[in-house]
Amino acid sequence: MENFRSQPGELFVNTFNIEKTISKVFNYTTREEISFEVNDAFDAIMAEVYEMRRILKPMLSEDNKARVAELKGKRS
Repeated sequence: MENFRSQPGELFVNTFNIEKTISKVFNYTTREEISFEVNDAFDAIMAEVYEMRRILKPMLSEDNKARVAELKGKRS
């Protein structure tokens, strides 16, 4: 993960890890085996993860543009 040194990049990776972990929980069990409250909590967490990712994508784009400009400047 050397490319993700910026805060938005790290947050993006962390949101991916949260989503992956929740998906693993659902692979071990079916939704019927999980209580309604836990099911609702997981859905709320996933909604927040997707919202954070939606906000982070433009920030990552700006960081990437700045990094490309920095690397092009070093090359010249």
